[in-house]
Amino acid sequence: KLLRVLQEKSVRRVGASIPVPVDVRIISATNVNLIEGVRSKEFRMDLYYRIAVLNLFLPDLNQRKEDIGLLLKNYTHKNYKRLLPLINKYFESLVSVLKSHDWEGNVREFENTIERLFAYIGNDDNIEENLVIEYLEESIKENEYLLYETHSINETFQQTMKDIEIMKIKEVLEQTNWNKKEAADLLGISRSTLWRKLNEFNLK
Repeated sequence: KLLRVLQEKSVRRVGASIPVPVDVRIISATNVNLIEGVRSKEFRMDLYYRIAVLNLFLPDLNQRKEDIGLLLKNYTHKNYKRLLPLINKYFESLVSVLKSHDWEGNVREFENTIERLFAYIGNDDNIEENLVIEYLEESIKENEYLLYETHSINETFQQTMKDIEIMKIKEVLEQTNWNKKEAADLLGISRSTLWRKLNEFNLK
């Protein structure tokens, strides 16, 4: 239906017999490689060529660290204008620390780090440079810790869910004397899906 809208520039209401013309411009965004998705057949080629008319590729922050100074000033001016003189005062030292970090979380991690820095600074406009740098380094370390912890929690959760799935499949297979068709019906999945999971979990 989406392809038809993009191609014919019309929509058909539910129950209606007459298409309604629409004049729209589609803007879409993604953080995955759609070309690779097309090649691996995970993304429809016809849809790709309907939306990929004008492409704008945005590199992540690690590929454009020369923008970090501008981002720092812009974020400060937008959200903490009163602290702009302080940031300008220690600007070179702050940018040096920020550029040395690997921004795995991209701009969102950067903004989160600066937000935490300003929380540390509070209302102290006369804070010393070494303390500001210390606050910044601590803010970066906290984000690294949070990223590591979140990754560990996700891995543990995924493994737990996998173990539960394996246990359930084994239980149903034993219940049906390893009759794949009956087991698939009881599990509410297709036989091809069951075979794929048996191979994936090495259940023979």
